[in-house]
Amino acid sequence: MTLEQLGNLGDFVAAVATVVTLAYLALQIRASASATRAASHQATTDSFIQANLAISQNAELARIWVAGCAQRSPLSAEDRQRFDTLLLSYFHIFDSIHYQAHAGTGERELLRAEERSIATLVAMPGVREWWAENPYAFSTEFRAYIDGLIAGAAR
Repeated sequence: MTLEQLGNLGDFVAAVATVVTLAYLALQIRASASATRAASHQATTDSFIQANLAISQNAELARIWVAGCAQRSPLSAEDRQRFDTLLLSYFHIFDSIHYQAHAGTGERELLRAEERSIATLVAMPGVREWWAENPYAFSTEFRAYIDGLIAGAAR
């Protein structure tokens, strides 16, 4: 075998090794992205569980939640603050789901599944009142998304 043939063989082996390395890296990236989405989904679920447990395990907070969803304005200042904080927590979770779904780092199916919950929530008069009075803390895109759900609920 000549030196030129050995050089060509070396180039061929290097090219095959490069392709194998790239294929391996692609598989690792796919697995990492899948694990990241799963962790994000679990974190979202945990957030909802914590918010729901806070309401379900505290009769006073449950009363405030039910009353505030129906009509926020009659709540005392203290109860309104508790209700507003709960809504802020829920809407930050929804905002996170919305952001991740549109950024490609989260599941669009999770957003579609939670849309029913969001639509049910924003159909309640007390929640709509809160949303109108709290224009801060959310992106323009998320506000437009929620406003669209509210408009759909009003039909």
